[in-house]
Amino acid sequence: EDGQFYTQPVGDNLQSLENLMKELQLHHSSQSNLEYHPKKGDLCSAQLKKDSKWYLLLLLLLFDFW
Repeated sequence: EDGQFYTQPVGDNLQSLENLMKELQLHHSSQSNLEYHPKKGDLCSAQLKKDSKWYLLLLLLLFDFW
């Protein structure tokens, strides 16, 4: 099914966003794969297979995979 994707304009905070993304990549490069079961409404991070980078997300919908 098609998903929904939302973005937020960066405006004058581009440097802050770039710093946050660098910190997120660094954090995940030093973490082992921990099992995590997110809940609807959680602020999470997920790795995009296409570029192998980590991104922040707010979980709006959850399918029962486990």
